[in-house]
Amino acid sequence: MLWEVEVQPAGHQVDRDGARVLAAAHDLGLDSIRAVHAARSFLVEADIDAETLGQAAAALLVDPVVETHQLRRLDEIDQPQHGDRVD
Repeated sequence: MLWEVEVQPAGHQVDRDGARVLAAAHDLGLDSIRAVHAARSFLVEADIDAETLGQAAAALLVDPVVETHQLRRLDEIDQPQHGDRVD
């Protein structure tokens, strides 16, 4: 199975990378860009379930004080997985 682990700043944290990119875009005259949100993404290939991967991601990839994460199983794109945002 192929999984994506997306790590982003927690809701109460300032997205410093997003703010930096937005400022750089405005410096280039790209004033129509109103918001930029930054995240890190990891691809994990393993025969593992969402709960186990979520625990591993929380221990290895995420600083739980300032970050959150979502998992997405890439070989089942249409199916929401543990932590996915469903809009």
